Amino acid sequence: MRSTSSLALLLLLLLPLVDLAQDKGFISGTLSYDRGTSSSGDHDGPITTTVNLVPVVGFNLGEHIVLCAGLGWKGTSSEETLSYTDVNGAIVENGERTGHTSLVVIEPFVRYVKKVSDQFTFYGFARVGYGVGSNTTEIRTPTVNSKETADVTQVDAGVGPGVVYVIAPRWALNADWGVLGWTSTTTKQEDQDDYTTSSLKATLNPGAITFGLNWLF
Repeated sequence: MRSTSSLALLLLLLLPLVDLAQDKGFISGTLSYDRGTSSSGDHDGPITTTVNLVPVVGFNLGEHIVLCAGLGWKGTSSEETLSYTDVNGAIVENGERTGHTSLVVIEPFVRYVKKVSDQFTFYGFARVGYGVGSNTTEIRTPTVNSKETADVTQVDAGVGPGVVYVIAPRWALNADWGVLGWTSTTTKQEDQDDYTTSSLKATLNPGAITFGLNWLF
């Protein structure tokens, strides 16, 4: 409810700027999918899948500046095989650990745009997002079957390039690439101390590209 109220207030503040932009802007639905894993030595890390679904509205404040805000959902799932080394030195798979995080997110951001032709526009963007939700972790082995739930808050920021391609009157496709990003996640569990993890990521992974279908107004 707090995120919805914040977005409504932001849009109300932006409405007086529409006349300055000659009623030009866009409404978009963005979708991104990223799946990958990490390894350390002989140990394979968890396989992580992230899906973002964020409707966005943007207002052109001038020839080069677009001010935007998104409100949507972000889901992350991880799967990891648990194993140990027996007395003979053999690696034995002994179970699995899974995690699921679901967040409602608000994402204000700004674009600096450069029109190349009537159909193509390139831009750079800077984004700051805030999300609230929950996380569930399950461990299953022959001797252990546990499930823990925690509240999660997340702050993330990112910069990168993008492109808009007009496919028809009032319709366009866009794709942006979060080349450099920072994320901080705080987890709160009952009867336990809060803990925060932070990460800085620079990616050239094509799976990090975010696609959007835009209606232009």
